[in-house]
Amino acid sequence: MPGDIGNNPLNNLEIVKLDSITHNPLSGAMFTVTKANGEHIGSYRTDSAGKILIPEIEEGTYVISETAAPDGYILNEAPQNVNVSGGKLVSVEFLNKPLSGIEIVKLDAVTRRPLPGAEFTVAKADGERVGTFRTEADGKVLVSGLDEGVYVVGEISAPTGYQLDESPKNVTVKSGKLTTAEFTDKALSGIEILKLDAVTKAPLMGATFTIERDNGEKVGTHKTDSAGKIVVSGLTEGTYIVSETIAP
Repeated sequence: MPGDIGNNPLNNLEIVKLDSITHNPLSGAMFTVTKANGEHIGSYRTDSAGKILIPEIEEGTYVISETAAPDGYILNEAPQNVNVSGGKLVSVEFLNKPLSGIEIVKLDAVTRRPLPGAEFTVAKADGERVGTFRTEADGKVLVSGLDEGVYVVGEISAPTGYQLDESPKNVTVKSGKLTTAEFTDKALSGIEILKLDAVTKAPLMGATFTIERDNGEKVGTHKTDSAGKIVVSGLTEGTYIVSETIAP
């Protein structure tokens, strides 16, 4: 009688991509898979779960190589050999170190609320300019891909309604680590002028006032509205002189 002819069961190969520090899954990493003899199987990209599934792969030894790292990460240049057999799911894990960089965080000095729209310059300690960056809605901006060394981070434009933080910070960047540089801004101060009838206390529209700093620098001329008010915002800390120049 003819002998039975057995078939080797097919296997599933899973590639898992993780952050080397947090072990969070990383999407967007590119891999090539070849047989041990060099035969090309395919090129693949990790999904939102940081995984690639290659179903129904034959038994044998395969070489898995990362060809493109996710954004903000260093390429893992060490291929891995994997032996698949027995009709099983074989999983292989690759880790990526995050690129060295600086996370700039901008907060309200009092409330600690994140502040978008602040602009910063980043330069190396020797003065070589890296670039200009603006904080996002979460009050943060990431400057990645930096070499190790000391960097100078300075705020050049404050968010609307806030006073510029004029003190740059020196930040030391180390390989594979994210260094945080926190900046806080004070909200700009303001003056509210209220004009009332001396007898009835009714608000008076159309009174004109001048505002100047105590050094004589003129801030502006303003007129009361229908509520008898003038609001002058965006002022830095200090002493101001308010003078009525034209009565209602």
